[in-house]
Amino acid sequence: MTLSLNIAILTHLRLMALHWLGKQAQLCQPISGLCSAPTVDDRLPLTHRLSRAARVSRLRALTLAVTLGVSFFFANSAVRADGCSGDTVITAAMSPVGGQVNSSVLCSFTVNSGALISGGLAGIINYNTLGTITNSGTISATTSNPATTAINNFFIITTLTNSGTISGSTYGISNNYSTTITTLTNSGTISGSTNGISNYREATITTLNNSGTILASGVGSVGISNLGTITTLNNTGTISGGIRNDPEASTPVIGSLNNLQGASGALSYSMKLPTNYNIIIADSTNFGKLAVSSAIGTTTFGISSLSTTSTSILNTQLSAVLSGIAEADLVNTSGTSNGYTFALTQTTPTSGIWNLLITACSVCSSGSSSGSSSGGTSISTVSSGTSVGLTSLGASPVLSGGTLVLLSGDRSSTAFSVASASTIQNPTSGSARLSGVFSGAGSLTFTGSGTTVLSGANTYSGGTTVSGGTLSLAGGSPTGTGDVFVASAGTLMGTGTIAGNSIVSGVLKPGNSPGYLSFTQNLTLNAGSTYQQDIAGTVQASSATPVGTSGYYSFVNVGSQLVINSGATLTPRLSNLFSASESGYGSAIYVPALGDRFRM
Repeated sequence: MTLSLNIAILTHLRLMALHWLGKQAQLCQPISGLCSAPTVDDRLPLTHRLSRAARVSRLRALTLAVTLGVSFFFANSAVRADGCSGDTVITAAMSPVGGQVNSSVLCSFTVNSGALISGGLAGIINYNTLGTITNSGTISATTSNPATTAINNFFIITTLTNSGTISGSTYGISNNYSTTITTLTNSGTISGSTNGISNYREATITTLNNSGTILASGVGSVGISNLGTITTLNNTGTISGGIRNDPEASTPVIGSLNNLQGASGALSYSMKLPTNYNIIIADSTNFGKLAVSSAIGTTTFGISSLSTTSTSILNTQLSAVLSGIAEADLVNTSGTSNGYTFALTQTTPTSGIWNLLITACSVCSSGSSSGSSSGGTSISTVSSGTSVGLTSLGASPVLSGGTLVLLSGDRSSTAFSVASASTIQNPTSGSARLSGVFSGAGSLTFTGSGTTVLSGANTYSGGTTVSGGTLSLAGGSPTGTGDVFVASAGTLMGTGTIAGNSIVSGVLKPGNSPGYLSFTQNLTLNAGSTYQQDIAGTVQASSATPVGTSGYYSFVNVGSQLVINSGATLTPRLSNLFSASESGYGSAIYVPALGDRFRM
């Protein structure tokens, strides 16, 4: 029940409280004619002593509450079997009421729709275990003060559910040092000028579900500030001002961040990355986007189980799902997560902007509900802005400005028509092999960090660019008839013949192990390039040299002009030349003797 007090009683209780506070504030008390030293509590600021005293008894708590101008609400029931002392309900008819303080083990605190708690420094202060706070009305704190908070937790709140408004002039909700909110669910609005939610050092929010709005209105403010631990954060609503996971003087943890915010603007995020970031995909136009600044650490990317199970998202590029993320910040850029097989593609090697392609889905069906079939659609023309994996290609595929995304272990003998400048994304790690014929007037650019092996009798004429990763060659015309350019982040290796003029600013490595590579036209090694020559013996490799055999050294044959610009580097290599499948694997390292000669 609510204790209603008239003015006379309030005045009397205020005098009692002031008298009691005066005695508590004495620095020493006479005991048998002596004066004892002040206790720890005596040295605390008055507000801290009030907080300690509030735990002593309900009578003391009531007098303190009157002195501070806030109210204590006690449930009119005995202690229940689960140890809590009852339930408090604030109704619209009682409103407005002042700030509320809980110092007991309270079962529940409910603010009904239309009800209003309007406090000064705080709307609700919790000093003990509070089972449930349910708000469908308004909880506010309006005093202009750096510490003003609508809900200020100093101990344990098991469940906090808001479908109304929680608004503090500085903070909406503060979870203070070493405190706990087990489950916080918001479908309404939580706001403050500095933070909507502040989770302090060593504080824990086990699960935070937001389908409403978490808002920070001040300049430079953030919606959620975390210096403690948020185990799981599910965001299907809006976090205005974003998330700051600040490692200053602490080790903050956001375990899993599942995010749908992005259709109307990316969710901003700064500092220490979440351990796991999972995109939520509602459909091909409504999906999560994360814009990161000042990234610290790494994150593992995945697809949230909260995503749609419709096959309509397959083989459709989802643009800019990540921004501000370097490749080194990502533990993975492809794989399978919750039944969705995916690949991330960076728009350029250093842009930090990543597009997403879902290439397969074991939990999807043709409808929008859950299913168990692998589902899928086929694409024959990979046009500009489209990224497609091998498993999603239709018959007679045409590369027409889009991206072919390869995964480690991919093998294909499919013939491709290259109609215009197109991209092949190497696997993130490992290798993929394309042995089918590539024909047409277009060009190919290889990106990514892994290896692609081209071994077909290719005839495409637009040229080849290796902007990242490794392009390994085999066969009579693996790069078609056009020119070849190897950028500073790329590596060209393998055997066979290159028909066009070639310019290398990255790494050129003839052979797979020591081997032979032929250039029909000119070869230019630019400043900053590296020519890597593998040496496993004194016999010069030729087109007839068995692959993976010891006793040979690498050799490049240039049919026209070889130009080596100042700043190019020759790097002989004697060890780790063979893979485990090659006959030379495990052979003794060749040690050159005085007088040995090796041609380039």
